[in-house]
Parts: sequence; C-alpha cells; structure tokens
Amino acid sequence: MKRTYLPIVCLMSACHPETLTDAFSADTALQSAQCTFQSVDTAEAECAATFQTCAAAEGADLEACREALRACRPPPPPPVEGRGVGCHGGPRGGPDGGFGPPPPIGGPGRPGGHGGHRGEPRPPPAELIACRDALDACLAAESADRDACLATGRACVRDAFAAIFAARCAEERAACAAGELDAELCARIETRCTQGIDAVPQNEDGTPACVEPVTQ
Repeated sequence: MKRTYLPIVCLMSACHPETLTDAFSADTALQSAQCTFQSVDTAEAECAATFQTCAAAEGADLEACREALRACRPPPPPPVEGRGVGCHGGPRGGPDGGFGPPPPIGGPGRPGGHGGHRGEPRPPPAELIACRDALDACLAAESADRDACLATGRACVRDAFAAIFAARCAEERAACAAGELDAELCARIETRCTQGIDAVPQNEDGTPACVEPVTQ
C-alpha cells in the first residue's frame, strides 16, 4: 500500500496567473517538499514498526521479515524539477490527479531562475535507494542491533531530504538578499526555511496543508 500526501497549494494568491510562477517556484515548492518528506518519513516509520513486530514474533523468519520490509517501503519519489502542483484538474493539476503542465517559465527578467517555475526540491532517488540498501545490509548482519539499524536508516533518508531543502533555501535567500524577489514572497520563504524539512505545513487558517494520505 502506497501512502501519498498531496500538498494543498492552490491558495487564492498562488493561483492568480500573475503570481502563479513566483509563488510555486519558491514558497510553494518548499511547502511541497515538506509534504513529500512527511509522506516518505511516515511510510518509513510504519514499515519499520511492522518489521519489528515480525522480527519479535516467536520463531520469526528474519529473512522473510526483511523481505516484507523491502516490499513495504514505497519507491523513492521521482525528481520534479520544472514540474509541480498545478491549479486545475486533479489534486496535482492533471485530469486524473497527475502533474499538470507547468506554468510559464521564468519570473520578471529572470527566465527559469529563482522567480521561475523550478519545481519541488527532492533528493535524487539514488540517494534514498543507497539509504535503504545500507539498512538492508545492517539488518542482515549477524547480531544486528535492529533498533539502531532502523534509526540510522530513517535518519539517512531524512538527511537526504534536509540537504536538498537547505540548498534550495540558500539559493532563495540569496535571491531575496539581492532584491530579486518581492518582500512578501521572501517573508514566506524565510518562514518555510526556518521551519525546515521536518515541519508539518499549515495553511494561513491553521488547517493542514498536506491532505490525508491516499492509498494507491
């Protein structure tokens, strides 16, 4: 079962044609990254708990438990640079909930740059696969400390998301310092970056910005 959190990003200000590009490329992209991490981290925790229950059972087949863990974890989210959440169609902008077509590239005077449609920052899938491979190897070792292996594996995934999130924040903050983005957008960027990748995004009215997980 795959669990996916979908970010609710089509706020009134973000969906006006004149503000869609800037709004998505900065604040909304960072919020979307937070939602994606929440989804991945929740899945990692749930699969780890299921593994621990399996491994603790009397007469447990540890290889079968490890195989079930590998099958439980969803595939790493694919890169979405230059694509993202739209404001029409399904939850993700497409007619069936898929990614819709991107809005025009580039903000005023900065085609494809910080003011442009750059997409949600996500770690390369290979990095997350490497984290999971290391976890599998740790759990397969004799006298493995299962708790330590699982904690290290989860931290590895979190660090991969945190690193690319921080890199995007550094880029956007530099653009703000250079006066390339407007003050209101820069304030939202700063709030999002101060929260970090671990934050659970909220809308202005305090409601969750990531909808309930859906089963695929």
